[in-house]
Amino acid sequence: MIQDYLPAGTTGHILLTTRAQAMSGLARKIELDTMSPQEGATLLLRRAGLITNDATLESASPADRALAIDIVRVMDGLPLALDQAGAYIEETSESLSTYLTLYRQQRTDLLKRRGGLVPHHPDSVATTWSLAFKNVERANPAAIELIRLCAFLAPDAIPEELISEGAPHLDPILQPVAANRLTLNAALAELLKYSLVRRDTTTHTLTIHRLVQAVIKDELDEQTQRQWAERAVRAVNQVFPFEEAPPWPRSQQYLPHALVCEGLIKQWDITLDEASTLLHNAGVYLRARGQYQEAAPLYEYALSIQEKMYGRDDPNTDFLLNNLALLYSDQGKDDEAESLYQRALAIREKVLGHDHPSTKEVRENYSDLLQKMGQKTEVVDQEE
Repeated sequence: MIQDYLPAGTTGHILLTTRAQAMSGLARKIELDTMSPQEGATLLLRRAGLITNDATLESASPADRALAIDIVRVMDGLPLALDQAGAYIEETSESLSTYLTLYRQQRTDLLKRRGGLVPHHPDSVATTWSLAFKNVERANPAAIELIRLCAFLAPDAIPEELISEGAPHLDPILQPVAANRLTLNAALAELLKYSLVRRDTTTHTLTIHRLVQAVIKDELDEQTQRQWAERAVRAVNQVFPFEEAPPWPRSQQYLPHALVCEGLIKQWDITLDEASTLLHNAGVYLRARGQYQEAAPLYEYALSIQEKMYGRDDPNTDFLLNNLALLYSDQGKDDEAESLYQRALAIREKVLGHDHPSTKEVRENYSDLLQKMGQKTEVVDQEE
């Protein structure tokens, strides 16, 4: 489209702005990232009329600077969103602190409201992206499903192998596309056309802006959000390793996505074996790194899911009881560990028998704990 408007001469410079990432040899591409907290705060305060257009950030009061930086962070430095926020604050004379509270409570409504006199970009953040979503869905239905998956993962460094290996757990439109490199590339190309994701060809990862994630989710009804939350949990569980050897490269890569899934599991009360397994495996990794405080809630919630699904004395819970007991022992919570070992031992003896290797494993762990607590190991045999 631009060729007809380019001058024939070879001198001078022409600056074009576009969301498209493929330049087809037309121009040298300069990627613009999101704003830093200081840059974004300056833009916000100027747009809101709280400092003049030639003033620096330091000219604002310390309280306004801190609040402006907080707003930049929740908006992940997106210039259009910050301009929109500044226009709203100027128009309504709201304080920065009130706007921040409103945004956290009613983000969906605020992202739809442009505000102010803005003849050059009259559309709001939500409208701008909603139009892009519609164009993407029209051109490639699998592409819009792909970005919906990304909305339910951590926004940074989404491994492409998560999408391809997790394909069996995705929706019917995306499944065959994600499993094939060529069709996956075609879907990604459609998203790249509108800069809805970024693709790092060196690390083979994708990045999606947090506000794109927010707008995507806001357009889905509760039932559909729950479906995507469950798909994300299943896909991440598919790729998260179990008992990986140090230095745990895959576990490190997938931990942020597992922690986002932890939030989804709690938000939507997801009771699936995959949910319990994912939380447990993430806990195993954190325990291996000595991060006991971070591992404990994951183990505990994994156990609560299993108990909810199968009951307190079901064999599906015994390995979690044993592992959580080991973790509690690491933390010095010996009394809590003892009660868990007793439950795990009772289940394994009932299901597997007294002399089964798995039963002996728990008994040995329990004996080690009792020795640590200064008790005689015969207590175990007496209870048996």
